[in-house]
Amino acid sequence: MTTYRMALWILTIVASWCVAPCVRADFQSLGVKFYVLKSQKPGTVPLRRLLLSSGMHCYTTDDREVERLTAREGARDEGLLGYVYSEAIPGTVRLYRLRLGAEKADIRHFYTAFEPEKRDVIRRRDLPVRLHGMTCYVYPHDFSVEPDNTDIVAVHGLYNPNNNEFFYTSSTDERDALLAKAQRQREEAERLRQQQRDELAARFMKLRGVAPFAAGLREEAVLVGNIEWTVLRVQRLGNTLKNENEFIGDAVAGGEFISVEFRVENKGKSPETLLAPRLFDADGREFARSTEADWHVPAQSRLLLETLNPNVPVTREVIYDIPAGAVGLGLLAEDSEFLNSSEGAIDLGL
Repeated sequence: MTTYRMALWILTIVASWCVAPCVRADFQSLGVKFYVLKSQKPGTVPLRRLLLSSGMHCYTTDDREVERLTAREGARDEGLLGYVYSEAIPGTVRLYRLRLGAEKADIRHFYTAFEPEKRDVIRRRDLPVRLHGMTCYVYPHDFSVEPDNTDIVAVHGLYNPNNNEFFYTSSTDERDALLAKAQRQREEAERLRQQQRDELAARFMKLRGVAPFAAGLREEAVLVGNIEWTVLRVQRLGNTLKNENEFIGDAVAGGEFISVEFRVENKGKSPETLLAPRLFDADGREFARSTEADWHVPAQSRLLLETLNPNVPVTREVIYDIPAGAVGLGLLAEDSEFLNSSEGAIDLGL
């Protein structure tokens, strides 16, 4: 990946803020970000790494900041990243610290010695970004280190999409250990997802007597025939839907209302007809949409009968009235071929 393409990929990262309630260290490598010195030389200062009470990391050359964060805010000093120059010398570039986000709980720091990357991150309009302290100088990411020079070491960047943290280390052992752990976690997560798909397929078999054309999970794109389905959101709505429109009364469920929002796209070459999909549960029962609840769905999201043109994705919401306490819920996703229809299943996580 070229330097600039890497920078563009990082720009997509800094725009996606979604702090997970339980953070998994699912690190991804960002490659070498800059170079530092392993031992102190005249004109250099230590660049320290601190683990903050929030679980994020901070990197600083300021002893007063280290004292404030450790003594007053419960941060833990994790030692040196290396030594950096306090003033520019030939061959070095400035290391920038950018603060991303506005709310204290959501603030992340991003470090770069690549001027185009810094400039493009600052220009973003989808989240607040500003330069935030620390002036020091490092060797750039594309610095050519002589083979016999063991005193200049690379600082590797890692990114954790589960809490949007940018993490930096000058230890290849630490980098490799974190990436290996992340790979194990991804493999375990995929094993659990596959287990869910297998259980879903078994429920479908109980219902239909045949295997589903495709089986997937919420937020996964599932292609059934020519129609790609992605369940975006599932909500339990209780047994009453209030309506302030005097001409439309409240909707009262016989059991409880479940709302399913999904995106569909016709991947074929000709128009397809879309009907509201049905749900099924672990007991093999099927549930059609609640016609009484249709008018409680915003008009732009309502699905009754619709023609899908090729490659024009739409997002729709359907509300169902199902028995209270029903579990093992899945969505029956179909294409629209009349004589040779395909049918898949998507687990709703309920």
